[in-house]
Amino acid sequence: AALERLLMRERHWLEWKRDGCAAFDRAATEAESAPLAAGGAKKRRSGAAARAGGKRQQLGNSELSRLWNLGDNSLASIAAEGNKQAVPSLSAYLQPLVEQLDPEAGIEKEYLLTNDKVWMWKALRLMSKKDVSLLGKISAQGGSMEAAVNHFVEKQKGNAGGEEGGEATAMETE
Repeated sequence: AALERLLMRERHWLEWKRDGCAAFDRAATEAESAPLAAGGAKKRRSGAAARAGGKRQQLGNSELSRLWNLGDNSLASIAAEGNKQAVPSLSAYLQPLVEQLDPEAGIEKEYLLTNDKVWMWKALRLMSKKDVSLLGKISAQGGSMEAAVNHFVEKQKGNAGGEEGGEATAMETE
């Protein structure tokens, strides 16, 4: 019986998630609504509910109130903000290093982006997501980020020129 109840609750939860997490407020019964009407007192809405309804929330400090009421907390605005932090394409992220590796640029090894640990970490993460074969160029004996970037540029030129034919790469899917 307990297992059946557990499976039933799980099925209801999955259906609720599939249907877009619709609110499951119950309709007020007459017994619940009578004291509210008789007392005539309204309940104060919480900060999140007040902002969602468009009302401004007053906090103890004018600057704090201004900051609290500054943003819009609707789902549409939050979704729009999420699009701003999109992952860059591998070619766009590696482009500054490609430019630095050009001998005509004349940039010394100590000033290359490969010495920036944060940039390298991000580049490795992008490579692992977009084109894993580049990691082999880095981890091979005597391999380096420069070798991987040069291979990437050659591969990109090959795809643009049609030399590699039907081989699908991560760059084509970006």
